Amino acid sequence: MTPSTQNEITLKLWTVIIGGTLPLITFLLGFLVSRFTMSKKESKDIELKLQENANAMNNSLTECFNNYTVAINNYIKDGDIDAFPTFFNISTTGEAYFSQLRMICDSILSGSISKVSDEMTFSKIISDAVTITIPAHYDTLKEIAGKHDFPYRGKLDWDNYKSIMKVYQNKL
Repeated sequence: MTPSTQNEITLKLWTVIIGGTLPLITFLLGFLVSRFTMSKKESKDIELKLQENANAMNNSLTECFNNYTVAINNYIKDGDIDAFPTFFNISTTGEAYFSQLRMICDSILSGSISKVSDEMTFSKIISDAVTITIPAHYDTLKEIAGKHDFPYRGKLDWDNYKSIMKVYQNKL
């Protein structure tokens, strides 16, 4: 075999290798890039889903908050009438409200609701819950129990509100 024949064979071999593998490499790169990036439509669809999650959670939170405030207003309006049912109603509606707030904070921490809703809707509610609502809830229950000699030993334990506290602290 002459050197020129050997060069021709080598050149043909490289042409086949490059010609056969280049499309394969291009296909693989295109496939991988499309899996790790999103189209504008996919990005908008995800943002829409996050906003829908936030809206649904806000609706549930609002309903729980309304029930809670009705229970507190009934206590203020009625005073000592039906003390134990009033106590129980404030306790359960308050817990439902705080439970919904915990779910929202879990969703904020996991990134399942939109950042806009987190910042514009939930931040103030969470801040108020930590600084005002949760402590006042326990104070109100102690007050009612004390007035009527109910055996109540409830105490504010922030460990019961870990996700709320974590979101609150992240906002500081």
